[in-house]
Amino acid sequence: ETLVALKAQDYSKYQKRLKKICGAALLILDDFLLHTITDEREVKVLFEILEKRCEINLSTIICSQREPASWSSMILNDEVSANAILKRATKHYTVVIKPNIMSITISFGWKPSIQLGFFPSRASATIRGATG
Repeated sequence: ETLVALKAQDYSKYQKRLKKICGAALLILDDFLLHTITDEREVKVLFEILEKRCEINLSTIICSQREPASWSSMILNDEVSANAILKRATKHYTVVIKPNIMSITISFGWKPSIQLGFFPSRASATIRGATG
């Protein structure tokens, strides 16, 4: 919302802010799609950020309380925009932690996923072993 307002008020400042966000070594988007995005301008800004970060191969961590499979329904009821954003948001590795069944699912882009048992005291060691 802030970037959308800034883009409307002062495009030069918006470009500077966008350049800073897109150039950060690591960007963490927390509570991603916690609420439905209904403003087309917000969808465009989100796409622009993810697209630029993918183009220059910078790391982005997206944290959400929702399963990636449900994200498309949270974006404007626009399937094309939703698919474009999801393609960039889930391009490389996706880690889904399901605490109720104590498991972690790791997906590698478009490749099949791996399901691991979740052992709280060894979780990071288990993930490292599976990915590398």
